[in-house]
Amino acid sequence: MASFGFTIVVFVTRKPGLSPSAFQDHWENHHVPLLKRLGGSRFPLRHTRHYLKRDPTPPDYPVAALVGGSADFTCDAFAVVSFEDEAAFREFLPVMSSPEVLEDEERFTDRARLKAFNPRSLSILAVAKANNLALEVKTITSSTEAPEEYLQVNPLGKIPTFVGSDGYVLTESIAIAVYVASQNEETTLLGRSKKDYASILRWMAFGITEILPPLGGWFNPLIGRAPFVPELIEKNKADTLVRMQLLEKQLQGRTYLVGDALSLADLFVVGILQGPFRFFLDPKWRRENPAVSQWFEHVHSLPIVVDVAGPPALAEKEMPIAPPRKA
Repeated sequence: MASFGFTIVVFVTRKPGLSPSAFQDHWENHHVPLLKRLGGSRFPLRHTRHYLKRDPTPPDYPVAALVGGSADFTCDAFAVVSFEDEAAFREFLPVMSSPEVLEDEERFTDRARLKAFNPRSLSILAVAKANNLALEVKTITSSTEAPEEYLQVNPLGKIPTFVGSDGYVLTESIAIAVYVASQNEETTLLGRSKKDYASILRWMAFGITEILPPLGGWFNPLIGRAPFVPELIEKNKADTLVRMQLLEKQLQGRTYLVGDALSLADLFVVGILQGPFRFFLDPKWRRENPAVSQWFEHVHSLPIVVDVAGPPALAEKEMPIAPPRKA
């Protein structure tokens, strides 16, 4: 059995005007053979493609990107690409960036509207948009590939990190989101009282400490980024769904997580939940959990979110618990 020491995920959105079937046909019958021909012995040990059904269908969303960390996209498909080690990946990079490959990508992907995402970053970008704050975004593909310049401001290489124009450095996504929101002295995103503020922090912490870890333990083994242990995956799935039930209970009879207005908690937790709603939480689950499902769609459809993340993408069926397929 092949050993996958380094795995990346490629998220792709089809070119505007191209049908889903034509998009899939080009990727399978033209682009992958091109990569194999140019890559030769450098071609990945595994290259599997997964196609997503999306509504609405017009492909006006973000496009192809190469990521190595917990990135998240609104997309039409994603590929899981595995190499023996990082050195093998770097040997293949010149193939992926060759003129012939880039020219072919123009034929079936919308490369012009790249929006790279980490689930911890959506709220930061949305709040900056709402407050008309100009943030210069620099994409770091993963903590394991962080350049020396990044490690100087965040020695752990974790994502995201904020560096102000005055040199002020801030790490940890909750702290960054609160700081960016607070730049507007009249913001209501931080609540209208001390109790509101404390509750907002509570739900943000709940998202990042209670939902994200088991969610990663459910998703990562399915795409080869963690060992495939069915019992452990089932446990992480169950743990994730228990926490989703807590959100369902909190949102029953409510429009927002805290108070009667949109808050930073809503934006932050929605960012974390993009993945499960896209890959796992199918129509049956959404019918059985209407409060959290309607809340997610409502918040994710707000202009400040759509502008940075695109419209919400919802799973048509749950991604099965099955070992990642080889190419």
